[in-house]
Amino acid sequence: MPLVWAGLWRRPVRTILTASSIVIAFVLLGLLQGDSQLVYSLSITPALAIGVVLLACALGLAGGLLPAIRAARANIADALHEN
Repeated sequence: MPLVWAGLWRRPVRTILTASSIVIAFVLLGLLQGDSQLVYSLSITPALAIGVVLLACALGLAGGLLPAIRAARANIADALHEN
């Protein structure tokens, strides 16, 4: 824990900005929420579940596509030599 505090004191500007942004966020959240009595109901339908699974698959494919293409184009000997 002392190392964390030492790191914070070395960067006082960033620490002050971070702390002030957290305080501002909590103040705004309290002001915007007010005394509302809204109740939200969550209903998970089969269409929603399928859509979420398809979105997760699409994001996984999109995130893995570029590294896979780069690895496929790399020379095997050079790639093994780098590691």
